[in-house]
Amino acid sequence: MGPCASLLEDAIAGKRLESMKVSIKQTADDGFVLSFDDTQIAATSADLKELLLVVSGILTPASDQEKVDPARRFIDQIKTANDAGIQMLLRAADEDDLLVLLKHAENDAVLL
Repeated sequence: MGPCASLLEDAIAGKRLESMKVSIKQTADDGFVLSFDDTQIAATSADLKELLLVVSGILTPASDQEKVDPARRFIDQIKTANDAGIQMLLRAADEDDLLVLLKHAENDAVLL
């Protein structure tokens, strides 16, 4: 994570609660200077893209569909797996992991 993203995350996390003056200026060499009050940070367009992703992730709440349980995503992948993939999973997985998988999948008619 670049310096501008970490500075912004600190501000949003409450480490700086007072209002902050923020500005962005493009420099002659196609770079950018971000100013957070008295702090200036040189940034590239890649840094700004990273900053945009961080800000978007913080300020835009994920929909319920995006908050899919990791176990549910794994089960969805199993539904599309071929026989060889399932056999490899059964050989490699611990017994306890298989029991957890079965427990999560018991309400899924396609898998049962």
